[in-house]
Amino acid sequence: GLRAYQFMRNRFNYYDIVHDNQSLSYGVWAIGRMVPTVATIHHPITVDRDIAVRNVKSKAAKLKHMRWYSFLGMQKRVSGSMPRIITVSERAKMDISRDFKIPHDRFSVIPNGINTELFYPIPEIKREPNRIIVTNSADTPLKGLYHLLRAVASIASHRDVSLTVIGKPKENGGIERLVRKLGIGRLITFTGRVSNEEFVRHYARATVAVVPSVYEGFGLPAGEAMACRVPVISTSGGALPEVVGDAGIIVPPENPDALAQAIVKIFDNPGLARELGQKGYERVHRHFTWEKAARKTAEVYREVIRGHRRFQQA
Repeated sequence: GLRAYQFMRNRFNYYDIVHDNQSLSYGVWAIGRMVPTVATIHHPITVDRDIAVRNVKSKAAKLKHMRWYSFLGMQKRVSGSMPRIITVSERAKMDISRDFKIPHDRFSVIPNGINTELFYPIPEIKREPNRIIVTNSADTPLKGLYHLLRAVASIASHRDVSLTVIGKPKENGGIERLVRKLGIGRLITFTGRVSNEEFVRHYARATVAVVPSVYEGFGLPAGEAMACRVPVISTSGGALPEVVGDAGIIVPPENPDALAQAIVKIFDNPGLARELGQKGYERVHRHFTWEKAARKTAEVYREVIRGHRRFQQA
């Protein structure tokens, strides 16, 4: 933020508006005094902090997380100075408003778009039976992969199942340790980094996509799977129900048993899988396009520019 301010301080008149993507730094606050400024907050980082603290046991580990998230005080102060905040879902708006103490009427909800030029069905690729795809390999508790791994272990005790994880877990981290503990390494493929073309082909081969997150401010993985006409199982964490709607199966977060039951339901009902896949595809194309997001963002820009003192004085 300070580097941005230093770069701009002799160039303020070059810019009609500045759009901050959740840095919410003091440099952005200073820029906002000179140039119309709007911020996007995807979700309140207070959620990440609280989940991280809750998932460690020792006081030292809890204090470490609290110290790392100490920038939240700055984010709260800076966001409170913004004339308009863009966020990506109604749930994110409510949670940011509560945790950052910002009135509801200062928000504009603009859902993310899904890039349907990158994510699309490939009908000529046959779906493989009993194959799950998940697109987050992170060790962070927020993303819920631990719960999906336990669900896979439960399913594997009585039927065939495989899991493709896009990405690579932290070496010797919690995910790798849990895979070893559950004895399911043979069932799981970590892809590492993949190209866009490989990514969409993985979707085409999957029976079902699972989004096991404890919380999402929007839920791009759900939308991307839906754009590929893959049936989605999602938790109700955060804004995920706003993205999935009636085009998927929604289960409680942090609940491996509920995930396992929903996965088996999709495995055993190919007609339901096709129905949900088609519903998801249509929902993305109807509600979550970047063209719609761009139009709504431009409207916010015009509002903030009109209200800024620089232009009022002119």
